[in-house]
Amino acid sequence: MANNELRNSSRDISTTLGAVPRTSLLKQLHEIETAIYEKTGASYFRLLSEFSGSVQDILSLSGVFRDDVTAAEDAPALCELWRPSFDWLTDEMIYTYPIGDEITTSWFDPLIDWTIINVAANMDHGRVLVGRKEFKEQLAISVSASRAASRHSSTPSADDIESPTLSAYNSLPSSHGPKASQSGTSSLGSAIPYDELKKKIKCIVGDPPSADHIFTGASSDNYLQWRVTILETLADADEAPNKVLAEAVISCLKGSIKAFIKRQVSRQSMADEGAMAVISVLDKRFRTSLALKALDAKFDGLHQGQGESVLQYSIKFEELLHIKQSTSPDEVLKDSTIIRCFNRGLRDSRAILMSALVDPLKTMDFITYKDSLVSICDDIP
Repeated sequence: MANNELRNSSRDISTTLGAVPRTSLLKQLHEIETAIYEKTGASYFRLLSEFSGSVQDILSLSGVFRDDVTAAEDAPALCELWRPSFDWLTDEMIYTYPIGDEITTSWFDPLIDWTIINVAANMDHGRVLVGRKEFKEQLAISVSASRAASRHSSTPSADDIESPTLSAYNSLPSSHGPKASQSGTSSLGSAIPYDELKKKIKCIVGDPPSADHIFTGASSDNYLQWRVTILETLADADEAPNKVLAEAVISCLKGSIKAFIKRQVSRQSMADEGAMAVISVLDKRFRTSLALKALDAKFDGLHQGQGESVLQYSIKFEELLHIKQSTSPDEVLKDSTIIRCFNRGLRDSRAILMSALVDPLKTMDFITYKDSLVSICDDIP
């Protein structure tokens, strides 16, 4: 039993794969996806050999794979052993594949099966197993079915009604979340083809999303900042359907957290709640009391760095203040409190002196006070 577990773990290529072959493999898979959903005919066929070649470069280094090729009873037996080794690729796909809509990815297993058998036949001292032709035919059938399914994939249309959940959420200031989606829905009856869905997502968060839009889930340290950034981005896409907003958030997730969200968030909840269907699940895991306390501690400890001008410090302060206020909108900070926190972080002796003179009557709001102090300090040689 222990020996079998050891051999199974040695088939897990995702834990030992280097950055270069991983990137190459993902790039080729993404090209196959694009050819399947954005093009017609068998244009994806010409990409199979390159994909198979990359897999061969990986598997040819595995002694376990060589042993399995020799010992396998037939092609299906070999595929059953090695297909799970490529499951991690589905978490990195560029298209949106909701749970319960597996037909849109029915081409993935035939692709992997054909690749495994092809590698077994083409590697040095390999073995030709019966089934390559059949797997390729099954791949073609599955691609046709996936294309048809993607054209009728359930997702909201512009004629559907807004959900009550988003209505309540949209009553908050725009910095706290996406505006009301007039095309939100609680219905799954309308359809947006996957290629159109991808284009809509690209318009919202980019393709690929910028670094500040990416969340890996590796730690909760930057979750609150990411949360504010992504919700502000979605707030500008106020005409997008709820489903598109939810998928836009998912497209910004990387690694195991993306797979976790796909399992946890249903298509119905995405249609009903939009981006908040995803954010609310992430909040339970990352918007913890510990994370909020850490943000408070970071805000309380923020100070002017060595050689940092008052202007540079003020920009840094306002950015963190914005994250704090957006994360806890019920916690209203008075201008006097904000000014006191700002002054507490000053380290420049001239700025500290001038801070006592800028507003002796304590009547200024924070923005006016900050601008006045920055202006005076910049004028002092």
